[in-house]
Amino acid sequence: MIDVLVLTRLISYDRISGKMTWLKRDVEFFSSKRSMNVWNSRYSGKLALNSNHNQGYLDGSILGRRTLAHRAAMALILGEWPKGEVDHINGDRKDNSEKNLRVVSRTQNARNCAQRVDNTSGFTGVHFNKTHKRWAASIGGKHIGWFGNAIEAHNARLSEISGYSVRHGEPDFSTIRMERLT
Repeated sequence: MIDVLVLTRLISYDRISGKMTWLKRDVEFFSSKRSMNVWNSRYSGKLALNSNHNQGYLDGSILGRRTLAHRAAMALILGEWPKGEVDHINGDRKDNSEKNLRVVSRTQNARNCAQRVDNTSGFTGVHFNKTHKRWAASIGGKHIGWFGNAIEAHNARLSEISGYSVRHGEPDFSTIRMERLT
């Protein structure tokens, strides 16, 4: 992991927009003055850590190490690398503004997840069990019960929920297959 003091010399972070730009680098980061000049003319002042990561985040390479942009942003905010997971409060993995980032535990991060794209019931934690021909509700790996329809299962699950964010399980209506609800 790159020292945060070094990171502050390499990247400028705009806390409002979440954008990062490469700072002009000194010769100490290069093998020669020529390579320093080439790098500075090509990258200095340009967006940093703005490649698309395969999981929807932004990332890039800092001194040869792949780095997730939201973790680097949080390191620049805190003055140290985050010890937990960095959560995007609004669910937008590309929004690295300070107001959208927080350090949380894995459990807290999971409680701020949107509905899975393979969800067919329209409700998080609710699925149709073909064997029992009933709707099942669960939360945190705990089975809550069997129900006659998805709405009953969803309501039973809601009565068990505490400590979850308001956007937990928020459906992405473009992916819901409504025919399974009846």
